[in-house]
Amino acid sequence: MKSLFSIIFVICCCGVVLAEPPSPVDFAYGLPLHITDGASICTMSVPDEVYRHIYRKDLGDLRIFNAGNQMVPHTIVMPGVAVEEDIQWHPLSFFPLPQTPDGSIKSYALDVKTTDDGTIVSVRSNTKSPANTMEGGAVLIDTGNGKPVFTELEIGWRLTDDSVMTAIVVSSSNDLDHWRTMVSGYSLADLRYSGHRIHQNTIPLPADHQRYLRLSFIDPKNSLKITAVKAKTETRKNVYHWLKVEPKRVADETGVFEYDTRASLPIVRIDLDLPEDNSLAAAEILSRPDPESAWQNRLNGLFHNLKINGEFLTNQPHAIRMATDEYWRAKVKDSQSALGNRMPGLRLGYIPHELIFVARGQGPFTLAFGSAHIGPTENAVDDLLRNLKKQADTAIRQSVQQGDLIELGGKSRLEAQTHIPWRQLTLWAVMVLGVAVVGIMAFRLYRNMSVSGE
Repeated sequence: MKSLFSIIFVICCCGVVLAEPPSPVDFAYGLPLHITDGASICTMSVPDEVYRHIYRKDLGDLRIFNAGNQMVPHTIVMPGVAVEEDIQWHPLSFFPLPQTPDGSIKSYALDVKTTDDGTIVSVRSNTKSPANTMEGGAVLIDTGNGKPVFTELEIGWRLTDDSVMTAIVVSSSNDLDHWRTMVSGYSLADLRYSGHRIHQNTIPLPADHQRYLRLSFIDPKNSLKITAVKAKTETRKNVYHWLKVEPKRVADETGVFEYDTRASLPIVRIDLDLPEDNSLAAAEILSRPDPESAWQNRLNGLFHNLKINGEFLTNQPHAIRMATDEYWRAKVKDSQSALGNRMPGLRLGYIPHELIFVARGQGPFTLAFGSAHIGPTENAVDDLLRNLKKQADTAIRQSVQQGDLIELGGKSRLEAQTHIPWRQLTLWAVMVLGVAVVGIMAFRLYRNMSVSGE
């Protein structure tokens, strides 16, 4: 019995040794990562070098090691839609309107002068009244020709040491005669108490506002002396990384060009780079993961680069379902195209995967990748890391500085395994032997119990 326990112990030890985790030298290449001190969870976009040297298209042969060559938990999030937001504030022309005892600006006749394009150049009251004053009260705002669309107003006024809070009304018009209320009862405030301050000087503006805006105060006694008006524009656009690939003409096939990206990028946008002005190409775009696979259709589209009255008219990049293929082909239909003599390049737009990892242990860390013998991890922390990212994306995002590409195990790690996998076979043999030993123990125990029963 003691000998059996000894055998089991040896088997377990062998299994542990044979199943040891990978080390950096098991991968072809690496990237040093330097992170902010105190960071616990870090996120970064998967670098282009990874896509160029990775073996598996699912990025399964990727690991992160600390300075002690210990693997740290990580997960990879599929690329989503990256959005870049551009916010700008534009100063607007404004003109004070007369303030009346009842707060109404309709009590006075106004002489408003505009240019041919509608720009207000002056506002003058025609009413002869001592109550007519241009100090304080409502203002007339010219937002321009309607481009761009403004989403918010920022109001500046003459500040005093006293706290102030007043409700306003914003109306809009295209002809200065017919007005429509856009915002009503919104408050502007500058409140101060015990060293604290609340300063509310912005007004949300509906997107369907018209060119001219009129800002007036519900209570004329609480009117402000307006000194500046600005309007905000918000532009959101998808952000893609772009790879331009040079063409190679296919022999004996007219209008067919091939492209090699030399990387497994998550491509979601396609465009043909037409080198000559006034070019037009109706083309079928195809791709495949390797030279032995069949071509798969990705897109049938029209591409153009036209010059009209000195202005260029070009197509927007075409959207496709994400593809990670390395080899691409464009088949231009001659009867529907005016391509010229120069070959078109291929522009591929992609959004990198996001890499999330736990900064456990001492840095610098190493992002290791590229191995024909290592597959994805079965990591129980994947869901946890993804949930943390959703709940506190900004809080966990730390600055990760990426170093230059280094060689770890070299190109040989990318070669497919052709020899007999002795390590895996030995591990399976040890496991089978372990099961057999346990079976023998159970049989002997059963036999001994039977003998004792007799």
